[in-house]
Amino acid sequence: AVDEALVATAKAVTAAVAGRRGAEQTSCYHPDAILAFSQGANFATMLAAMAEHSDGAPPMLKAVVLFCGARPGWTRQLPDLFSERDKLRTPALVVAAEPDPVVHDGPRAMAALFDDATLLTHAEGHKPLPSADRAACEALVRAVTDFLVARCCCGHCSQTTSSGDGGGDESASPVS
Repeated sequence: AVDEALVATAKAVTAAVAGRRGAEQTSCYHPDAILAFSQGANFATMLAAMAEHSDGAPPMLKAVVLFCGARPGWTRQLPDLFSERDKLRTPALVVAAEPDPVVHDGPRAMAALFDDATLLTHAEGHKPLPSADRAACEALVRAVTDFLVARCCCGHCSQTTSSGDGGGDESASPVS
């Protein structure tokens, strides 16, 4: 059975993703990347697919970061966006929790939708970041940051971070 609400929502956002915004939105701004968790990861995957299929243009999104997304059974409901032979070209960082009692192996199935997917894991269940293991949390945050900087940073930004003093002054160190 087709989920009519899902299809209606997908059609409603297609115009925005394709750049056909209303008169109140006249800027050419669009996001470089989407970072999403759980059901949001599912929706972000649909947005990436819509961006890739809009007017034959190259992908609008430079990357997606998907935390604990569900098994993508909804791809069958959007056959114009997803096919067995054509994987999504948007680079994806997919984070799975092992074990995840909510979405089980969903992130691995979601990663298979992308041609360029990196799969990372943490051991603290259905949450975007581990909280009990500070080192694991810091490593995952660093991996996400590195992934986004490598794909989204352009000539308008520097690949440096603040020295950590909160002042945002000129002292900076390279992102590692």
